[in-house]
Amino acid sequence: MKERLEKGELRFFTGVAGFFTVGYLFLGPGIHELSHLFVIWPSGCEYTFRRGFNLFTGFRASYELGCAAKPYILGLFYFSGYIGTLLSSLAAFYLSSKSEGWKSSLLSSLGTGMLLSIVSSISLKGDVFNGLKAFSLEGYADLMELLSISVILLITLIEVERHHNSNS
Repeated sequence: MKERLEKGELRFFTGVAGFFTVGYLFLGPGIHELSHLFVIWPSGCEYTFRRGFNLFTGFRASYELGCAAKPYILGLFYFSGYIGTLLSSLAAFYLSSKSEGWKSSLLSSLGTGMLLSIVSSISLKGDVFNGLKAFSLEGYADLMELLSISVILLITLIEVERHHNSNS
């Protein structure tokens, strides 16, 4: 016999799906792009900024720098988006571990959305390729992308399992 979702369960499922979507399409990509700005603003380097949105990768932007920055600044600039998003998703997971019930689930789904937004952007041949190019290592871009995606998915699996076990 088919069971119906109760009103509370439906609200909970909608909340989890909504928080994941916000993390994946808006918050993760937004933090990614803001992290680039936090690196480039102090240098005084001018830049042009183009933004876009689609349902597969969420909010995205591209920057064109108008100055010749040192390789370590360029590397930090290109990798800062991933670092900022990763730290933000880990912060959401940490807060999830300190919360209980539905709050924990919502924070965990938000963190998972942000973390998986990294995976959707790594394969776009943008930041990883350009960051490695700053150090003349662009030949390793495909390997680095594969390694990065594997690590992000592993972190996601560990976090989902941890969250599942804490709610059992």
